Amino acid sequence: MIWERESSILLHWYAPCYASRVWQKHWDVQHWANFNVTRRGHTTINVTKEYALTASKDPDIQKVFYQYFPEWKITGNPEKDIYNYFTSDKHPIEMEDNDYLNYMVWLRGLDRL
Repeated sequence: MIWERESSILLHWYAPCYASRVWQKHWDVQHWANFNVTRRGHTTINVTKEYALTASKDPDIQKVFYQYFPEWKITGNPEKDIYNYFTSDKHPIEMEDNDYLNYMVWLRGLDRL
């Protein structure tokens, strides 16, 4: 699991999208549709419950989770807190609507290079 934190944006990269040309069209559509940037009306992280459950049980993630997200140390149980993090609908807004739109237009332009 690779975790990157730039500014306040947490990016979740899906390896199959990079590893296979078969996934390219799916990645392109998904990338445009939702890049996991919280904004007004979208304060959830777009992952499945299965993903959240798997991540919550990963010992490598459990080991470093509170270092990156100390504010999510709610129960003191890393497995529960990681699952709650991924399934919460109360994440802070990371981008204003206009900034998000400009970002997505810029990002789509990269696809044309």
